Amino acid sequence: MSSVFSSCTVPLVGFAALASTTLSRRQGVVCLSVIWLVNQALGFSVRTYPLEANTVAWGVMMLAASLAALALGRLIDRRGRRPSTPGIVSLGPRVAVSLTVGFLVYELILWLASFSLGTTGGFTLAVLGSVLRTNGLWALGLSVLFCQFDRITRRWGPRLPSIPSSLP
Repeated sequence: MSSVFSSCTVPLVGFAALASTTLSRRQGVVCLSVIWLVNQALGFSVRTYPLEANTVAWGVMMLAASLAALALGRLIDRRGRRPSTPGIVSLGPRVAVSLTVGFLVYELILWLASFSLGTTGGFTLAVLGSVLRTNGLWALGLSVLFCQFDRITRRWGPRLPSIPSSLP
C-alpha cells in the first residue's frame, strides 16, 4: 500500500523493525521478501520503472539491505528481550531500537552500493530525514495495529472453537 502513495519510499526498514521483534526469522524473511516483491511488481507495472539492469540492481540492493536490517534487528532484540506484558509499552522501544539500527545499516548499504550503481546525490539530510520519517510512521502504525490485534486475540482466543486435529 505504501508503494501506491509513494514511488520511491517503500518503508522496508519499518516493516523489518516490526518483523524483527514479532516474527520468527523465517517468517520475517518471507514477509519482507513478499513486501519487496509486491513493491517491485507495482514499480515495474503501475509506476513504469524502466526495465534496465541498473534499476533491477537497485531493487536487489534494497532487498539485501532490508534483510540486513531485519537480521541486525533480530540480533539486537534477542539479546535485549526480557519477559514483559504484551503491548505497545513493551513493543514500542524494541521496535524503535530496531528501526534506528536497521535504518542506519540499510542506508549505509545503499550508500555503498550507490558508488557502483550511480546516483549518490540522493543521500542528503533532507532525503534521509524523509525516508526515516516514512519508515518510522509505518513502524509506529503497524506496531499499534499489531498490539491491538494481539490484545483482541488474547481476549477472544480461548473462547473461539478449536478445529479438531483429525476428522472422523
